[in-house]
Amino acid sequence: YLRPEQAEIEIPLLAMLATSLENLELRAKRIAGQISGIGAVAIAEAVQENSMLGGGSVPGQLIPGWCISISPNGRTVDQLATELRNGTPAVLGRIKQERLLIDVRTVHPSQDVSLVNVFESLT
Repeated sequence: YLRPEQAEIEIPLLAMLATSLENLELRAKRIAGQISGIGAVAIAEAVQENSMLGGGSVPGQLIPGWCISISPNGRTVDQLATELRNGTPAVLGRIKQERLLIDVRTVHPSQDVSLVNVFESLT
């Protein structure tokens, strides 16, 4: 913490919080395009959403971000969320208006390809 620029690189939470909206938008659009139309996915699109920081010193604080909004194909959104949560690697999202939202701020850029692979592996 004595060197903020170094802390933003080495501390995962600070790196996530420091990621620019432009970067998040580009990643969300790219991933959504890659998973849209994959068997288990009817529609995937990038949407601007607020994320909520956890409890502790910042309970309920909102920060702007980008998510991948997914409408499932052949299953309910709850079934898709459960399938992803129980998979390897586990993928966590939140449900809003019958769509699964995956916040790209919580996905390390090195995991983008793995995230696409998870959707490709769903039957």
